[in-house]
Amino acid sequence: MKAPHSLLIVDDDVLVRSTYRRFFAAQEEFEVCAEGRDGSEGVDLFDRHQPDVLLMDLQMPVMDGVAATREIIAQHPGACIVIMTSFDPLDQVLAALSAGAAGYLLKDVGGPGLVSGLHQAMAGDMPLSPSVRKDMVAAMVDRHAARPAPKEAAVQLKSRELEVLGLLARGMSNQEIGAAMYVSDSSVKQTLLAIGRKLGVRSRTSILVKALQLGLVDLESVPLDA
Repeated sequence: MKAPHSLLIVDDDVLVRSTYRRFFAAQEEFEVCAEGRDGSEGVDLFDRHQPDVLLMDLQMPVMDGVAATREIIAQHPGACIVIMTSFDPLDQVLAALSAGAAGYLLKDVGGPGLVSGLHQAMAGDMPLSPSVRKDMVAAMVDRHAARPAPKEAAVQLKSRELEVLGLLARGMSNQEIGAAMYVSDSSVKQTLLAIGRKLGVRSRTSILVKALQLGLVDLESVPLDA
């Protein structure tokens, strides 16, 4: 039998941690290795346990989820961190994703959605609650429309790379992008790595955020109700 994935939970609400603990105790695929009460504890516990995935709250005392994510990623570039919160203010969403979080889910996602989101994050995909993604893309559309078009793109991407970015912005997984472009999953991953190198970022999520900020995605083609 395959060993379960180790999971670190960081949340300042003891009832929330208890709920997660009971839920994952019934899941064969995940095993809670430790729990933290704030971002500072989360940083220390991640360094100590090196979990497969970290489920972290956003609003916490001492150190919030964004600061903790930034510090953990700086020390462990390959860390898989999923933000789980009741709030979705756009500035916090972008801050968390820019800091290196693999995904951003709202606490009303439900058990199946949570498990699916963790699997997506560990597979290199980008779990985002639909409302979070909708708000993020809508805001980027507004910002893009409000600023004048640049005379010359700061980053030069190939047509295939731009196509991958467009499909990524639609919320597609690597497998779905590969199917749409008639290429393999590994080819999609290699293309994303090449894009990441050009943008100066590493994670799939950071690639999308940076591409949206730079106006590299044709935002008018991105459905806001997806």
